[in-house]
Amino acid sequence: MLVEKAVPALIEALKDKHELVRRLAAEALGKIGPGAEKSIPALSKTLKDKDVWVRQIAAEALGKMGPKAAKAVPALIEAVKDKGWSVRRAAARALGEIGPKAAKAVPALIEALNDKEKDVRRWAGNTLSKIGPKAVPALSQALKNDDKYIRYCAARSLGAIGTKAEKAIPALLEALEDEDKVVRKCASSALSKVASESEKVIPAILELLKGCSRYA
Repeated sequence: MLVEKAVPALIEALKDKHELVRRLAAEALGKIGPGAEKSIPALSKTLKDKDVWVRQIAAEALGKMGPKAAKAVPALIEAVKDKGWSVRRAAARALGEIGPKAAKAVPALIEALNDKEKDVRRWAGNTLSKIGPKAVPALSQALKNDDKYIRYCAARSLGAIGTKAEKAIPALLEALEDEDKVVRKCASSALSKVASESEKVIPAILELLKGCSRYA
């Protein structure tokens, strides 16, 4: 495509001394999408740009390249810890667009569930569900986290993964006894999605709920 012929020049523009030029170059590469695959190394480096907007747009551009941007995962993991919240949000979202190939980002995303910014937490949770089964062990462990919001997000993400998160059933059953009402409710909802094809879980749930005052 004609537009893809502009990629080399746009890569060079990412080094321009003017912030606006760098922003526009990163944005243009994002609009080209997977066709700008050759710019992934340069965009990964741009995640360290001194300008927060340039870093954010670079992360967004990598996300628009989808699974082809798998090589950028290490750089995006670092960006999830960026001092700028908009960069952290964009990085978390980009990892979700990469999908299962971003599995190495799971620990950083679990940590991001406790981010002070709501949007960062939301996208971290969404991305964990998009990573899918590879995130299940970490999400199961997160159900025991001291922070109730992380426990809630973990249960919600497992529910979004659905039946492919069947290995999390024991942890979700334990979460039905969580001290927090919202976590218990979310764990119950997740179980209905995760265990929809697992008949063996029904007796366990009934036994757990029998005589439990929290559910009275």
